[in-house]
Amino acid sequence: MPTNTIDQQTFERAYQRARDLEGQRKDHHLDHKNVDTFGRGYTPVVMGREDRWVRRPNLKEDFAQAGVQLTSTQDKAFDTIVRERNAG
Repeated sequence: MPTNTIDQQTFERAYQRARDLEGQRKDHHLDHKNVDTFGRGYTPVVMGREDRWVRRPNLKEDFAQAGVQLTSTQDKAFDTIVRERNAG
């Protein structure tokens, strides 16, 4: 499970966007395929080419639509999730 977190205000705005897109669920969890998920199925990382985890291509745009401009620290947290997922 990822070790980095985002602040509450960022989470709330991102959650609102995820809820709009996916339905309502207010926790971070691993889905049935062991994928990091929040909202109701919004995943910040997805399986890319060659069976490697990558950041969702429109991740920054999704957060921006939720009114969230990711900080450098938050941006790096998603990179950490990708590295951890690919490390197994």
